[in-house]
Amino acid sequence: MWAAYQPVSVIACALMVDPSTVHRELKLGNEDGRLDKNKRLAYDPELAQLRFQENLRRRGRRKATEQTTKGGTEQ
Repeated sequence: MWAAYQPVSVIACALMVDPSTVHRELKLGNEDGRLDKNKRLAYDPELAQLRFQENLRRRGRRKATEQTTKGGTEQ
């Protein structure tokens, strides 16, 4: 849709997500501010997936907290 020169708002509506989600994804899939033939940010889905996986790996495992239930009771 982006390559077909659809606006972010149309893409967001079609995917039923907020436009900021589409903007984040476009930013994640762009390298060094490159532009496509339409003079908009070039989007590379493989780069976006690679960066997403790197971010997950960098985030690491979350430490268990003392409050393990939603009720806030400690074990």
